[in-house]
Amino acid sequence: MYQRITLILVVLLCLGTGVALSGTFEFSEALVKAQALQHARVSVHTVKEAWFLYSQAVVDRLNTLDTITISPNYHQITGGIPLPATYTIELGERISQIEDGLSIRLFSDYPFPNRQTTGGPQNLFEQKALTFLKQNPKNSFYRQEKSSGHLVFRYAEAIQ
Repeated sequence: MYQRITLILVVLLCLGTGVALSGTFEFSEALVKAQALQHARVSVHTVKEAWFLYSQAVVDRLNTLDTITISPNYHQITGGIPLPATYTIELGERISQIEDGLSIRLFSDYPFPNRQTTGGPQNLFEQKALTFLKQNPKNSFYRQEKSSGHLVFRYAEAIQ
């Protein structure tokens, strides 16, 4: 009799432990996804604010000077400064180089002529993001997926 009760208690304990671990895993996974989403939103907001600040505080002020040329090819022009989009692209490239696990990219269906191969959507996520954001420009588009054997969180917002 005691052996049956012990066996039943052990089985119930194992089931309870399994259910608890399963719930903990699901909670942990949801927490990681929520943190990734928050980090992505903050990162995108920061880059967008840098775009707007550069556009208003630098480009708008220097645009009135005859000696300054605003161009996507500013490196090749004496007195050249980058367009806000070019500035943002280069800022994203620098951040992506120095921040392990973070990649920031500005992409569009209408890239600059000198960025035809790199400025448009480069993968299925970016294609779907552009399609979604054209119809829902005030929303964000994100996915959690596997890439090269790693779980990645991808996030996109429209710049308006």
